[in-house]
Amino acid sequence: MSDLNAGRRAIWLISDKRTFEFLEAKSGALEIGLGGHPGVAIDGAYPIETVPDGRLRWTSGDARFRVPNSPDAPAMKLVLALCPMPLSPAAQLRVMVNDTVAFEGAVPSEALTVPLDRFKREKWLNIELQTTPATHYPRDPRDLGVALRQLQLEKSP
Repeated sequence: MSDLNAGRRAIWLISDKRTFEFLEAKSGALEIGLGGHPGVAIDGAYPIETVPDGRLRWTSGDARFRVPNSPDAPAMKLVLALCPMPLSPAAQLRVMVNDTVAFEGAVPSEALTVPLDRFKREKWLNIELQTTPATHYPRDPRDLGVALRQLQLEKSP
């Protein structure tokens, strides 16, 4: 069971309770890029792949992650780490949170941390990753954006 806003309670029958534990501040971090947790909506990302260095998830040129946020124990930062993959020349990345540009520039080679304190009262975090131009590999029909190694929400600032 989990307490929800407005005094409602939900009975959670699925064993993956990480989203609720994060919302209730029982967990300090929630991986949303390489996880498929109940309550997290993902659009524009391909299935998780296993490579020699671990796991990754390619995004399309426009990927969206919709995640519930708790105004009582909000997410305070977003951590984005990418796999070092060859991308289209001059590839640019725009990270948006709730329609606000949080990062815009060359695709970072180091982990990027985005503060989320301005969104702490929001009930939802809509995270969008836009990559231009898309990358195309031979014999791969997908329009590829970036290869996620980590896309994680954290409680501590």
